[in-house]
Amino acid sequence: MKYVRIALIQMSMSASMSANLDKALQHIKDAAQQGAQIVALPELFLSPYFPQEKKKNADAYLVKIPSEPLEQLRVAAREHNLVIIAGSLFEKTGKCNYNTTVVINSDGKILGDYRKMHIPHDPGFYELDY
Repeated sequence: MKYVRIALIQMSMSASMSANLDKALQHIKDAAQQGAQIVALPELFLSPYFPQEKKKNADAYLVKIPSEPLEQLRVAAREHNLVIIAGSLFEKTGKCNYNTTVVINSDGKILGDYRKMHIPHDPGFYELDY
């Protein structure tokens, strides 16, 4: 039986997308040095979890696919020879916003993305507003 080493990254996020990306890249490097073959980043890893508040202006956290943060993750996947599951990104495409997860293989190619369709809308989870 063959086993795969998976690292589930836990990290706190700030209001700075670049600081969050730098932190994620460091966690990816650390996980690779410990033998991880797959790294999964947390949901909305580029921003604080803004959907805890209703109708907060979160436009500053919108990204497009492709984007500079994804390019840096693609480089990290190639450099460390591992698969990266880029936990949900707040994606802008056309007139719609999505909570999108992107999977990047070990040669840096984007294998695909998943745009979340079932959005929670409960106290403390106002994702539907975004």
